[in-house]
Amino acid sequence: MPNTCEEISSNSEEEEEEGKRVPPRAEANEATDANEAAGSNVVSDKLRVEMKRRFSTETNNVMKGVQALSPKHTGFLDKQLLLPMAQHYGVREENLSAELHQVKMDIKLLWFWAAVQCLSAVNAAESQDCLPPDIPNGFFVTEQNAFSDHTQLYYGCDLGFKPVEGDWWGTVVCQNGNWTSVPLCISESSCFDPEIANANYTKFPFVKDGFKGRIKCNYGYEDKKKNAVALCQNGAWTKIPVCEKIESWCELPTQIPNGVVINQVQDMFAEEEQVEYACQRGYELETSNNKATCSYGQWISLPSCRKKQNAGTPGDNHGPLFVPIEECPPPPTVQNAEYYADESGMFLTYRCSYWYKLNGSSIVRCMNGQWTHKPTCDVNFCKLETNKYPYLENIGEKFVLSGTQEDLKCVNKSWRYSRVVCKDNKLFLSECCYSATHYWNKCQYNQLI
Repeated sequence: MPNTCEEISSNSEEEEEEGKRVPPRAEANEATDANEAAGSNVVSDKLRVEMKRRFSTETNNVMKGVQALSPKHTGFLDKQLLLPMAQHYGVREENLSAELHQVKMDIKLLWFWAAVQCLSAVNAAESQDCLPPDIPNGFFVTEQNAFSDHTQLYYGCDLGFKPVEGDWWGTVVCQNGNWTSVPLCISESSCFDPEIANANYTKFPFVKDGFKGRIKCNYGYEDKKKNAVALCQNGAWTKIPVCEKIESWCELPTQIPNGVVINQVQDMFAEEEQVEYACQRGYELETSNNKATCSYGQWISLPSCRKKQNAGTPGDNHGPLFVPIEECPPPPTVQNAEYYADESGMFLTYRCSYWYKLNGSSIVRCMNGQWTHKPTCDVNFCKLETNKYPYLENIGEKFVLSGTQEDLKCVNKSWRYSRVVCKDNKLFLSECCYSATHYWNKCQYNQLI
């Protein structure tokens, strides 16, 4: 049952003249004589019928009809409708005042009837069936003429087309007389959303063949292939950018026991950026610096928190106490590291040499005459012996810092060079390739033992 209300209508006589609706014919003199003879101030029945017909055809839908028939909108009867119609039927103007009230009451009754009809139609529509959908270039396997509420309909597409949902079959559900979505079959040469991770771009349900979309990597990510534009070609995406984390950048700051980061407003941090830490209640900083620094993908110089010391009362056992370093034995030796004393003379700070990475806390304290656990400096580089590779110029041993790369000259290979990469202390060496080949990451690499 369609979700509409029928127009308010009457059985008034009508005639069509040259495509225009005209009122029923009447002789003005006859109407005038009849009213005068009766001594009545009542508008003729034909006038009432015509007025109701005029109101019933003001609109083609229920809501507009209700608005037109609303009592607050009947004020225009006086001059815009009633008087011209009365003059047409030969009714004198002075005879209209008494009848106007009755006409308005008739209109109110019509408005009330229309409102009731509309509410009935709306209630019926809540559980209304759905008509079979029209699917250009598609089909569904059923001969039903209507589908009840909550019915799930499966549809397919003709040869050369595919459902916009991306599967072999599409689905829609009937809800309150309408389908949840428009069944749509698109050309097989169209492309769906590429779903590029860590990227910012305008998303569409689908795009046509030949569409080009500009892709921008999120903050802290880069496209190493330098493909700023994605291209839809024959139903598939070509040259899709791959947004990867910038190696020298850091992700979320490292957590420390009993401490929190207090100025974190982003998820990625550039090299040399810092974050500030604060200790939880009952704890205090153990180091002089409360900031950590992003250094080539890792957080360094992390602060630490310790439980606050309570003065207590004389004679209490305070437990282990930190004492000035001058009251301790000579500082512990850490290979490939150097240390310096804090201005307060209460702790030492260790720093590893360039080719090594600190493992553990950089702060060492003297506690009850003993040094706290010392850190270590682990290897943070790769070593390449160029004399083992005939296609490279022999420059002896080549050291590469972990997380970096170096370019090496090739023998008798003008305009070509090899690239060595050190990642997690593992060495990767490329063939001799042109600059463009390296730029587009097309040069072959081999992992060295």
